[in-house]
Amino acid sequence: MKTTTKITAILRTADRTRKVEVDIEPEKHIGSLVDAAIRNWRLPAEAHYSIVNVTRNRTLAFSEIADESIAPFDLLELQPVLVAG
Repeated sequence: MKTTTKITAILRTADRTRKVEVDIEPEKHIGSLVDAAIRNWRLPAEAHYSIVNVTRNRTLAFSEIADESIAPFDLLELQPVLVAG
């Protein structure tokens, strides 16, 4: 059964210079959380990022649904991804 209550989690950057408590809509995709972090923290938009659920020791796919990937008060980390080419 899906919940309609927002999920509260902690989001920080990999270098730990930024940290915030976020309320996430349960039906939102993880990618929307990344987009919001880039926008709100004014991070370089051309860079690539991933989200790791540190509490569960698991990288989250952008297409995953928050309700299925995040539990209340999980620690999430926004990590830059090196793209070589």
